[in-house]
Amino acid sequence: MTSGCVELSAFFEGRAPDGGHTPQLLTRDHLVAFIADQRHRASHGLPMLVLQRGAPRGPQGPRQVTPGTAAEVFTGARQIPRTALETGEYERLGLDRGFIIALPYGRAPRGRRRKPFSDEVARALAAEDNL
Repeated sequence: MTSGCVELSAFFEGRAPDGGHTPQLLTRDHLVAFIADQRHRASHGLPMLVLQRGAPRGPQGPRQVTPGTAAEVFTGARQIPRTALETGEYERLGLDRGFIIALPYGRAPRGRRRKPFSDEVARALAAEDNL
């Protein structure tokens, strides 16, 4: 949740009215721009906006955005506004409902699936001699 909120905050700091500090000024379009930026970073291997404390740092600098880290960012960034939506707190804050529902749930890409052993290999592994 932290990395999602920090990335969202860093993006809004330079690209949203009042640096994203006034909820009433944030619209769905601001969030769509954030989503597009993260997806662009993931598809081109660009660095995260903010270097996370404890994040691995390679010789090139901050951690790269990958489809997996973008999914983490989306999932983390979405938790707080979704809670505000479910509790009705978003109305008190003046946050646009369209802003909240625009943020997707990040699904991490699936890795390669392992192929099961052939029957012959499975029998050999389960043979009493090998146990």
